[in-house]
Amino acid sequence: MTEATIWKIVTWALCFLLIGALLLNLIAPITVPPQVTSFLLGVLVSIAVGYSVVCPKSSVVMLDDKAEKTIRNKQYVAGVVISSLLALTFLSPAFREAPSCWGLIPVIFLPFILIVRESVLNTIKNRSCDSI
Repeated sequence: MTEATIWKIVTWALCFLLIGALLLNLIAPITVPPQVTSFLLGVLVSIAVGYSVVCPKSSVVMLDDKAEKTIRNKQYVAGVVISSLLALTFLSPAFREAPSCWGLIPVIFLPFILIVRESVLNTIKNRSCDSI
């Protein structure tokens, strides 16, 4: 099973959870807290953005390896800067109390998770090349 297949299964499961939460809230208001719904939506957005960064073949434009690595590094820098700015907004108590801020938590952690993923894959690749 490929990584893309795993993330598609996770995405579908999260979509069904989000639809279920919305339907429960239609039946009985405030059954599912708005923070949970916002967090699920944030996770889905993060998976979509992460998939577009991780899978460059999903893009219409195809680049060579060197240009792709350069652009990916720029995406990581931009992601860390944006995540840092979003994290600074959590210093405001009024912002932390809003239910919609829970949707930003996965977006804030996304670039750091992608960087860790890239380093783990590079370590695995280097170890497999060394053993040959």
